Amino acid sequence: MRSESLMQAAFRELEEETGMKPAEMLLIARFETLSVEHFVSVADFDKDYFAPMPLSEITACKWFSDDAKGLRLTTDSELILRTFRKDIRTI
Repeated sequence: MRSESLMQAAFRELEEETGMKPAEMLLIARFETLSVEHFVSVADFDKDYFAPMPLSEITACKWFSDDAKGLRLTTDSELILRTFRKDIRTI
C-alpha cells in the first residue's frame, strides 16, 4: 500500500505471510543486489509464538538457528545471513 511506511509494510507483510504479529520491529539494513532491493529487520514478540504458518504466497517457513547446517538458501539470503549474523545476535 502506497500510503504506509516501510515499517508498517514490514509488520503487515510478516503477519500476512506467517500469521505472526511482532510487538516491535527494527530495520537494521537496506541493500540492493542486481535485481532486488532488500530490507533486513529483526522482530520482537511479546510472548512465545507457535511455529510460523506459511500463508499468502509463502509455501514453507520455520524457525531455524542462524548457524544451522544444511540450509538451502538463495544466494541473497546467504549473503544477508553472513553479513548480518553478528548484528542480529547482539540486538
